Amino acid sequence: MKRSYLLIILLLALAGAVYYFTREDPYSTLGKDNDFAVRDTAKIGKIFIADRDGASVTLKKNSKYWFVNDGYRANPAIMENLMRVIYGMEVLMRPPQAAVPSMVKSLAANAYKVQIFNTSNELIRAYYVGGVTPNEGGTYMIMEGSEQPYVTGVKNRDGGLRANFFTEIEKWRDKTLFEYKVDDIKTLSLEYPKLRNRSFQIFKKDGQFQVDPLFSTTPKSKEMLSNSRVEAYLRNYKSIIAEAFANEVDGKDSITQMLPFAIFKIEDVRGKRKEVKLYPIIPTNKQGFQALDNQGNAVPPEKYFTIIDNKDAMITQELLMGKVLWAYDYFFDKK
Repeated sequence: MKRSYLLIILLLALAGAVYYFTREDPYSTLGKDNDFAVRDTAKIGKIFIADRDGASVTLKKNSKYWFVNDGYRANPAIMENLMRVIYGMEVLMRPPQAAVPSMVKSLAANAYKVQIFNTSNELIRAYYVGGVTPNEGGTYMIMEGSEQPYVTGVKNRDGGLRANFFTEIEKWRDKTLFEYKVDDIKTLSLEYPKLRNRSFQIFKKDGQFQVDPLFSTTPKSKEMLSNSRVEAYLRNYKSIIAEAFANEVDGKDSITQMLPFAIFKIEDVRGKRKEVKLYPIIPTNKQGFQALDNQGNAVPPEKYFTIIDNKDAMITQELLMGKVLWAYDYFFDKK
């Protein structure tokens, strides 16, 4: 009886050893040429993308955010979309052998190289993303080290996958201009260089927000400060996102030599400061002159050329920026 138990134990141990050493690693591509997806995207810690011209980007994740090339926060919406693609990739078709040489040639000419690493910096996927099929319903892909290309896609998703992989850094960057909770703001000032009496500063005193004129030449309001208006105003800074980066815009240097329409200066409770300058983009007519409405008045700007900390340039919309372009007297109850 004891010998039977011992034999069973040995067989179980042997079976366990065989399973352990022959099981498939869910995060490895070794020996596979068609398993492009990563089903547990939470395990992804880094993604490297390179094109045939030598340009590349590296996306890295810390405990909270993704970053581009170790310097800029990545756009969370774009990263979320990329994770969906990486998770949902599947082979739509194994092409006939006669089509393989032309597909491989196409991949060699214009594919993006993609390497995916886990949170331990171990390579778990490496493949090339090529162009789309003639009907744009699939994408040519091939695993690194393989000679067999495939047509891939994501179930219930139209279009190719190539558009999700690119090397232009600014396309990956987060376009968030302001992202503050009310209690995160230590001080805030808004200066209108041509309208000094509308300029103001907000700060905390004895645990309560106060609003003062920014310039000593502006008399303090004798009206009652509305705390609800102050908090409503500060809540507008929770999420304001720019339309696009504009660092390559022609004439950037000459624009920044002009007097800004508005200058924001914000310091948060951690001591981090941000300065934002707005320059109106004047609407023009077909002849290139300032656009006028039916009454002959200048059409107000819909967008601003925006400079952040004297470095980055962005385009912002009046539709969003108007929420924070208040004036000093807006914060007080009128009798």
